Amino acid sequence: MYDPLTVDLIRQTPPLRDLDRDGLPDWLTKSYATIVAERLRLRTGEAADDKKLAELVARSRRLAFTNEALVSVSPGRDDRAAAAFVAATAHQLVFNAERVHTAEKSSSFLDVQSVSPDIAAMLLFLVAEASADAEEMARWVDTKAADNLVVRTLILALQALARGRLGDILNADFPPPATVRHGSMAVAAARALYRTILKGVRMLAHRLTGTRGPGVDGDPVEIFHEVKSLCVAGDGVDTGDMNTGSVSAFSGPNHLASILIAVARDIVGGAVMEIPPPNRIDPDGWRADVKYVAGKHPFLWRNHQEAIEQNYLDPGTSTAANFPTGSGKSMLAELKIRSTLLTERTVIFLAPTHALVDQTQRMLKSALPGVHVGRDLRDQIDFSSDENASANVLVITPEACLARMSFEDSILDSVGLLVFDECHLLHLKERGSDRRALDAMLCILNFVRLAPDADLLLLSAMMKNVEETALWIENLTGRPCLALSSPWKPTRQLRGSVVYRKETISELESRLNSERPLVKTKSVPASVKRDLKAQPFGLFSLKQTWATKSRDDYTFFAAPPRISAPGR
Repeated sequence: MYDPLTVDLIRQTPPLRDLDRDGLPDWLTKSYATIVAERLRLRTGEAADDKKLAELVARSRRLAFTNEALVSVSPGRDDRAAAAFVAATAHQLVFNAERVHTAEKSSSFLDVQSVSPDIAAMLLFLVAEASADAEEMARWVDTKAADNLVVRTLILALQALARGRLGDILNADFPPPATVRHGSMAVAAARALYRTILKGVRMLAHRLTGTRGPGVDGDPVEIFHEVKSLCVAGDGVDTGDMNTGSVSAFSGPNHLASILIAVARDIVGGAVMEIPPPNRIDPDGWRADVKYVAGKHPFLWRNHQEAIEQNYLDPGTSTAANFPTGSGKSMLAELKIRSTLLTERTVIFLAPTHALVDQTQRMLKSALPGVHVGRDLRDQIDFSSDENASANVLVITPEACLARMSFEDSILDSVGLLVFDECHLLHLKERGSDRRALDAMLCILNFVRLAPDADLLLLSAMMKNVEETALWIENLTGRPCLALSSPWKPTRQLRGSVVYRKETISELESRLNSERPLVKTKSVPASVKRDLKAQPFGLFSLKQTWATKSRDDYTFFAAPPRISAPGR
């Protein structure tokens, strides 16, 4: 279920007694599979195994609270990302297990002594730079029990932070001081502390979006440290009979501030606003561009950061990138396009089909407001139409681009970047007979010949020979070409199959043939179909792929004999 990089992260979690860190990724995956299996049992009328679920919940809670405490006590520890990810994932397991019998959300809270697990898990995923998981967790945060304006506003702000909707934080009204003056002195003091934390969260949002506002200048981490110091009674304070040098009188605000210290330290380093201007790019223009991007997607994913650290955005650097579907190739392309446009050069974007040309044009128009995004006008023979001639970004198929270069090679004079999405199209399906692959290859070769100073960006989720492709581009252009390949994905997939016994399927096929009408038709009477039943078996892989022979890498469950076998 986990990609290799996430497996390594999980195994770096702090050592605990009786914890098998090497086997922890498989245990977490098997726990998810167990929850899925129990849900299927309920849907088919069979009782869930409540004892198994209770054992899973008990172990997950111990794992979650222990690692959460380690992050809270020491937010600067080297293994905080691993501890935070394991804690948040274990919390998520508990939520999923508890929802086997009900779909209702539990109420989120911030009180004097504690923080609800859903809020903690949401923030812990941010500490682990797992923003997609944080966004998913944010959907389960519920403020219906928050009867105080300060607490409700803070929970909504934390939820918006996890979703990357920083504008919601900045546009919300800041609760006035009077909103904390209700209830007991302890409750009022805790609300005052939470109000101070909210101020720090707003500072963080301003920094992540590159904006300024009244009363928000400063370092949010200092605000969170200030809250922690106010929560703890030090030496010289009367603590009754407790023999201790210090005691936390407000453990809820103290715990939240501790986690937010780790959040602020980690997400700022991966913020879009922190991307330095590429080489030979106007810093003011670049800052304006990334400020717009940060308003929509404030956080970089780890594969984005790795690419940028290798000077991916610099003019003169081409790239061959192979990332799984959903791992942010569009974000990388947008940033490279923006850096190219700031050099006052244009971009050609190759999409393999006309349907994808239209879809890509819509996507780029939304991502690049104010930029003229043209497209291949397949119904026009005149390539020099106003729609195309003045486009800053032209979306076109490889075949149309090849034809256009043949008619009018001067169109490439101002082009600084060629983006080829789904570049595995270059691979021949059958040697010598795949016209689309040949046209795509000729398009690349002609482009490099006619625009020798332009960069190339080749994108795919199915390119195995990334290094060879990058070396080929280097030889074509005479300039560096990065080979970016990572199995990391922001989301996880539990791979599974439903299988039937071969003997059962053979028996059902024999009956189908005997019951089928003698006329030439494939239809089978409905009364016969209803009687065709087989017991399926679910097979879940505990690895990201099925490339394994060990039985320990799978988990099985037998579904009740209520699923009809498919008719022919």
